[in-house]
Amino acid sequence: MPNVINFHLPEPSPAEVKNNGLQKDDRDLLYSLGLTTDASPISEPRITNNRLTLSSGEFAGATLTKYNTVIKAATGASLMSGKLTITEDAVLDGVEFVSSEKNEGALVLVKTGAVAVFRNCTFSKETDTITNGTAISVETGAKAIVTGCVFRGGNTVDVPIANAAAAGDVQVVASYNKTGVAFGGTVTLTAVIE
Repeated sequence: MPNVINFHLPEPSPAEVKNNGLQKDDRDLLYSLGLTTDASPISEPRITNNRLTLSSGEFAGATLTKYNTVIKAATGASLMSGKLTITEDAVLDGVEFVSSEKNEGALVLVKTGAVAVFRNCTFSKETDTITNGTAISVETGAKAIVTGCVFRGGNTVDVPIANAAAAGDVQVVASYNKTGVAFGGTVTLTAVIE
């Protein structure tokens, strides 16, 4: 006859039962708010019109491939430390893009055919983490609208926005360039402090 080992787990204490219930309640609440946590990859489950709200934390970047995706930061501590590539129309609201080894060159790349809108975002190309590059790179045939954003970094920034698109295809409105490097090129500026 084979040896059979019976395991008997002790009953959880009332405090453990309560704690497990609270953890489930917390998960349910986060799910109902539609928050994407930094432990989850940024994904677009729908064919179009994806709406993502980022919690506090550091996100690894992503490639947006679905039309009309909107990504909003729930707090001022939603950091994107990996490169964000935009291949279809998208809106980014309140996200802070920070330099790292994962996004050397450009923090954000707007690909041909896409239109990207950046509202209230911060782009930080800091000297201690990266040696060169740009905040936003816009390819030929792409468009970008930047409003209410801040560009930070030192002399390691090549230009805040590298625009290969046509003149007028990149609009920067009511924003603040703290990099010390002028926008230059074919970027249209309105009410921008440099």
